[in-house]
Amino acid sequence: MVARNFGLIAQAINFPMLAEFGGKYPATADGPYSALIAVTLCGLPMIAWSIFKDKVHLRPSTGINWSQKHSVADVLDDSIIKIAGIWATWALIAGIYCILRFYWRDAYLFSMEIFQFAIIPMVLLSVPYIIWLDRYLINRRDGSWHFGAWLAGRDDWDGQEIQHHLRAWAVKGFFTAFMIS
Repeated sequence: MVARNFGLIAQAINFPMLAEFGGKYPATADGPYSALIAVTLCGLPMIAWSIFKDKVHLRPSTGINWSQKHSVADVLDDSIIKIAGIWATWALIAGIYCILRFYWRDAYLFSMEIFQFAIIPMVLLSVPYIIWLDRYLINRRDGSWHFGAWLAGRDDWDGQEIQHHLRAWAVKGFFTAFMIS
């Protein structure tokens, strides 16, 4: 129903205009846009169930201790290093997408359009998210932190953590583009 009535719904909620639509909302969201709406509308209830019913964020295996709350000043140095690491990781993935030109044609073109639309909110929202989460993490120095520490020229980074981080993000980079396309 949402995809079929996309134009009316977009106007009613004042959804931001995308340049590719030529100044007016499409009447329907068909093709890949329909699939993206379907995945989003299926995923949101799953996320809500996991948070509100299963309370997965409270499990000890997450590495989060909600009873400890460090101040922003206590975590800011580590958070800045971690933000640099995650942004550099995203930039590396974006560079690979630019070099491998097959990502810019056929089915992958839709993925690149989605990434272009999503990068600004991802970068902006990553700052408060990382600082907020670092206040509760048991071990703030994860792979993103070690990669950022290496980039910043610090001495206390671990090469194995960086390798694990880059392998994990290589898989995410490949399969996210693949799945969206």
